[in-house]
Amino acid sequence: MKGAISSGMAAIVVLLVGLSVGVLVYAGSTMLAVTPRAAVTYDGEFDDGALPTDGSFVNDFSEYIDCNITDDYLGGSDYTSCVYRTQVTPGNASNSTSVYFALMLDIDNPVQDMEIQGDLQSTGTCKPNDDMTVKNVEVWTHEDNPRLVASINTPDTDEIDGNTGPLMGGEYVFTVEIRYGGIQPDCVAGDDILKLQFDLTTSGDADAARVLLESK
Repeated sequence: MKGAISSGMAAIVVLLVGLSVGVLVYAGSTMLAVTPRAAVTYDGEFDDGALPTDGSFVNDFSEYIDCNITDDYLGGSDYTSCVYRTQVTPGNASNSTSVYFALMLDIDNPVQDMEIQGDLQSTGTCKPNDDMTVKNVEVWTHEDNPRLVASINTPDTDEIDGNTGPLMGGEYVFTVEIRYGGIQPDCVAGDDILKLQFDLTTSGDADAARVLLESK
């Protein structure tokens, strides 16, 4: 009787060992069959900047100097190659109103981040950093039905400072609202209003953009 029990137990043990080995072999083959996800290469760079043509973005600025890449800077490091001017000269008559700026930025490949900074200026006849504020800073996809990519919380201040996080290659639209307060004295043609800086975290070359908004 004892021998029969021992033989039965031995058979059960052999069966369990066989099942365990089978499960391990199947699991191992399944793991080997999984294709690892390719690592993202962050080597994107700026290809171009222009007024958006897709979507229903509001723009109260016109192109004054077309965006060009100089020494790996879109717009040049001195803000001279990507300039937009207001369509109406800011002054006392335009107090308590807002103007809107939208800029398409073309990035050719993925980037790890895009840092956005901006400062209202005080170098001309008018003093935007005293009489204007910026708000509602956003980044959208550039398409007929744009999708919001990033929103930078900028509640009525004189500067912009924020990040988008990772971006795939493609065309994006930066938007900002500029609110006029009591402008004294009025602006004159060529007065600097807002300087914008866009910096990519990438191994690409053209990793920075410098854009200037001026008064008409």
